[in-house]
Amino acid sequence: MRLGRLVGRVLGISLGVVAVGFSLGPGVNRDTNTGFDFYHYLVEIGDERQMVSALDGGFVSGNVVSEQTPDGSNNKHLSGTSVDPVRVRMQIQQFTPFLTGSFNNTIGKVDGRIYYLDESSRLRLQRDLKGMLLRELSLPSLNWAGKNPWELEMVATFDVDQSTLIAPAPEASLPTATAGDPNRPREWKGSWMFSIPGMETSNAAVIEPITLKRQMVASTKDASTKPGGWNCSNIVLTMPPGGAGEFIAWHEDFVIKGNNDDKHERTCVLDLIDENRTTLLRFAGTGVGIISCKLEQPITPNAAAPLGYRIEMYVENVQVSDPNAPKNIINAPIKVLPATRF
Repeated sequence: MRLGRLVGRVLGISLGVVAVGFSLGPGVNRDTNTGFDFYHYLVEIGDERQMVSALDGGFVSGNVVSEQTPDGSNNKHLSGTSVDPVRVRMQIQQFTPFLTGSFNNTIGKVDGRIYYLDESSRLRLQRDLKGMLLRELSLPSLNWAGKNPWELEMVATFDVDQSTLIAPAPEASLPTATAGDPNRPREWKGSWMFSIPGMETSNAAVIEPITLKRQMVASTKDASTKPGGWNCSNIVLTMPPGGAGEFIAWHEDFVIKGNNDDKHERTCVLDLIDENRTTLLRFAGTGVGIISCKLEQPITPNAAAPLGYRIEMYVENVQVSDPNAPKNIINAPIKVLPATRF
C-alpha cells in the first residue's frame, strides 16, 4: 500500500493531473479525467510540425528497485524515472529531413512537442519532449489491394530523455503546420516499385512490412549506450510462378551451390511513388543476399491456385532518401542537441 501511494504520488507529479490513453489504430482517444476526446494531433520534431493520425507513449514512470534486507525480505523503492517510447503514425513525406538525416547518422537527438486537439481543433494539452532519438521505422505492407489511408502510413518509434505534460492557457493558440511544396503531392496512394539490377522484379505482388531498427552501442566507460548503425529486417516478396525464374536461379547459385560471398551479393531499391511515378521516398539496400525461394501452394483438394513464390532476402545496409525533394526542404534546419560523449 505504501509503495502504491508513493508511485501514484510520483506519477501525479510527473504527468500532471491528466491521464491520457492512446492507440495507433484509427479512432478517437478519450481523456478519462476531463472527459473530452482527442481527435487530432500536431507533432513537432525539430523545426517541422505536421498533423498525424495517431500516436502513443511519452508517459513517465518510476523505476522500482528491490533491495534485500538482512532478514531476507525485500525493500522496494523508486530510483529515478523512465519515459515510454513515443510512437507516431505518419504519412510518407512527413518529417523527411529528420528521417533522412537520422538514417544517414547526420542527425541525432532533437527536441519536439505533441499538441493534443479536441473535435473543434482546440488545443487541450501539450507534451514537451527532450532528447528525441529515432529508434525504429516500420513501413506498411505493400501490395496492390485497396487500403484505408491509415494503412498506408509509416510508424516511427522514438526514445525520449524527458517528457513533460502541460495544460496550456485557455487563450493559447495552436502553432501552424509546416508548409510543404505545393507542386508535390503530400498524400501517398500506395504505389511502389522494387528493383534489383539485372533481375525482373516488375511482377512482384506483395512486399511484407519492412522495419528499420537503430542499434545501440555499449559504452566502454560505463553502463550507458550510444546510437549505432541501422539494421533492416529481411525483405520478403511474392512473385508469380511464371515470373520467379531468375530468383530460382539466384537461389540455386547463392544458397545451394554456396556462391554467397560479398561479390555475389546484390543491391536493391524500393521506391514509394506518386501517381506520376515520381519517387516520394527511396530505400536503397546494399549487401543483399537471397535466403529462400519457396513455392506457396495449397495442400487441400480443389484449393485455389498457388499464390506464387515467397522469396526472402537479407539486407546489410539501407540508405533512406527523397531524391526529388527541393534542396531547401532536405537542408531545412533541425534543432540538434549536443552529442553525448562516451
